[in-house]
Amino acid sequence: MGQAGSKAGYRAIDYGYNYDLSKIAKAQNVAMMSLLSSDMANKDSWFFATQVKGQLEHDIGELGFPHYSIFRAGLLGRGSDARFVEKFFGIFIKRLEVTELATAMFSDVVRKLNLPADATLDKDIYWNANIRKMSEEYRDKISKEEQK
Repeated sequence: MGQAGSKAGYRAIDYGYNYDLSKIAKAQNVAMMSLLSSDMANKDSWFFATQVKGQLEHDIGELGFPHYSIFRAGLLGRGSDARFVEKFFGIFIKRLEVTELATAMFSDVVRKLNLPADATLDKDIYWNANIRKMSEEYRDKISKEEQK
């Protein structure tokens, strides 16, 4: 539970703040919700952290945002802010750089907010490979526009 200090603290931060913010956004008729989750999120998991993330994904989905995107990132590359476990597993697993994640999340919002107002409800789940591809495609698009 690391920085949260306890299971209750972790749940309050990882679930509570995110869900409360989502309810406020929904009440204000926000059309798009993006959630950074975990590649192992599962509300039925026996592991507390992945169960909390899975429950959050589910409960936000129940709020009924017209556009809901879940980014199930794996190991994040945080540079000098990396946690011990991220540094250790980074030896064995390719990290997803936070800049790639942010670019993909931004490009997803831009794309979805440009859809027609009567577009059907959608829920997309993106994994590391999708996130990297979205980020690369968006950077390429911006680069081409800058060259014009």
